[in-house]
Amino acid sequence: MDLGSIDFGSIIGKIKDLIGGIDLGGIVDKVKPVLDKVVDFFKNSPSMFMALLLFLTVMFDPAAGNTDTAMLVNEEVKVLVDAALTGQGLTNDGQYVYSSGSLTALKLNGLAKFDMETMNRVKYEKNVLPKSLTERGNDHIGGISYYNGKIYAGVEASKGDNMYPCIVVFDAESLKYVTHYDLPTSWFPDGLPYVAVDQATGLLYTSRWTDATSIHVFDIDATMAHVVEIDITGVDSLSRIQGGEVYDGKLYLSQDTDGTNIKNVYAFDIETGETEIAFTRDAGKIDAEAEDITIYEAKDGSFFHVVDYNKIISTYIRSYIMIEDAE
Repeated sequence: MDLGSIDFGSIIGKIKDLIGGIDLGGIVDKVKPVLDKVVDFFKNSPSMFMALLLFLTVMFDPAAGNTDTAMLVNEEVKVLVDAALTGQGLTNDGQYVYSSGSLTALKLNGLAKFDMETMNRVKYEKNVLPKSLTERGNDHIGGISYYNGKIYAGVEASKGDNMYPCIVVFDAESLKYVTHYDLPTSWFPDGLPYVAVDQATGLLYTSRWTDATSIHVFDIDATMAHVVEIDITGVDSLSRIQGGEVYDGKLYLSQDTDGTNIKNVYAFDIETGETEIAFTRDAGKIDAEAEDITIYEAKDGSFFHVVDYNKIISTYIRSYIMIEDAE
């Protein structure tokens, strides 16, 4: 989530069209769940302003919904500080959900930790990238992944010819910087959008931003040694992948499908490279930006959890069940 991409014109337009844009036919059905969200929000925050932002966000954003392949089970709306901290990455350790955010226009980046059951924020750190990285241009934290007490993040520069792709490591308890590993620009010429770690093996998976025909694999426990490059099969290439998570032998990849509200989640077989669309999601807005994905079974039965940025002031953490799993 980049402040420079905020559509302030859209905000003004929404205010001007506040009355005319209301669907009176469906207002009763929509107001009740909105009010329920605001009531829940007030339980955790006394801020009238934040509650108002939440109300406007949920009320006037096009509603996300189900598709033939995925059921939307839950939607967490984040505004202001929480939105800035959840606009890029998402991962979990079985107890906490971790997130990352980058507002490059404000020279702000950060990490946050949320209680997995309540999704209340319990800790955050801003400007977590060290000076040695920011001075050369590394100002954007992308998709993240948890492993063995550490948070691994894909980091890049948002401007310039050299994107300085690197994997940055943070301590999961303190959210403080630990170390980083620079990667060849020839492998990642347009940045390093995400990382995903297999908890069983300590292998880290990532790929370039556009026209990726392979997935690079690194061994964390061998000082991030490059292990193998696995060819992608089943599709010609992958582009606009914003995040990933390894689960049960597959790397699930969140794609920011351009120009449509329907977003893809791919499944990449880490043994064979065979790749296919696991399910699609309806993010509501055509210009909603799909971000990172994490996987865990929540109490409501949802399993796949994806961040969407609404290109205005808010982010959504949306939780899904694949239809085949719901039947």
